[in-house]
Amino acid sequence: MSASTLITLLIVDILAIIIIALIIRGLWEPRHTIIDYAELHAPIGKSRDFVARPIFMHSEDIDGIDKYDLRVLYFSDLHAEYCRYDVGLFEKLIEKEAKGRGLDAVIFGGDIVNDPLNAEVGTEYLSRIAAVCLTNNIPFYGVTGNHDVMIPKDRIDACGFTDLRDKYVTLKSRKGEGVIALTGVYDTGRENRVWYAPASVPTELEDGTRVLANVLLAHNPDYILHLDQLYHDGAIVDPKTVEYDTAAVEEARARASDNYRSRKVTHVLSGHIHGGQIRTPIGIEFSVLRKDILPKKQKVIAGVYEGCGVSLFLSRGLGNILLPLRIFSRPEITIVEIYA
Repeated sequence: MSASTLITLLIVDILAIIIIALIIRGLWEPRHTIIDYAELHAPIGKSRDFVARPIFMHSEDIDGIDKYDLRVLYFSDLHAEYCRYDVGLFEKLIEKEAKGRGLDAVIFGGDIVNDPLNAEVGTEYLSRIAAVCLTNNIPFYGVTGNHDVMIPKDRIDACGFTDLRDKYVTLKSRKGEGVIALTGVYDTGRENRVWYAPASVPTELEDGTRVLANVLLAHNPDYILHLDQLYHDGAIVDPKTVEYDTAAVEEARARASDNYRSRKVTHVLSGHIHGGQIRTPIGIEFSVLRKDILPKKQKVIAGVYEGCGVSLFLSRGLGNILLPLRIFSRPEITIVEIYA
């Protein structure tokens, strides 16, 4: 056997080992969800260039006083058909956190399932999360994602979370100095895309309580790139969009004047990107396979960032799209400490 043949066989063997190792890892990762922790501070600049920030949260406060305003459990992109995180473990996690340092809310960032025909699978999963939240007196909020567009409203309602589409709620700051607003926008889907302005949030409540921050729940982080224009226009119809709800767009544009008097968005919770789900050294998952702007142009993939005048936490998601495979992008559930 010639030397060139031996080298060829060696290369083939090495490639085979790498492929097998990647397949094993791809099957292993979806079954090993990371329970992560993050700090999300108030933005300090207005630059449209996004900058990654440290994700790790502080340890237990020595003096026992909370330094943050809210402590929430955040997860996104359930894609229940291909979610490998047992809901029973999720229930125990919520109970553990509730009995520990407490949770001010559990928040879901959209994409209940891959296929709307399988909505029942997602409804069953999320309804159990809603039940354990109710038992522990924790509010459960959420929005829908691009995969949820065709799910009937009654199926979404059955999930048990309070849908923040076009509305806002307030949560009392742990510091006792005011409230934090939490608002949401729904995702109209990849086809016939329309971006809508979030609900107008006052700078203070009727009783004079200050609104310290406005936390927006937006499934797709690219939404941030349109915020300034949405404050002015109320709605943006994508140039490629053919069919859309003209009445809803006109109504949003009519409300646009309210945005000038509102508390602007300061923090954003998003998902959608899955951290790439299957990461490659050359980033082909973003440059070729996805059309999203932030991961492609600014390498905004997962974690904590600041840009466009907001602070962003971008989750890698809990489930998987198309196939139950992940490589170098393990699923996550995150305890997020929010600072006004």
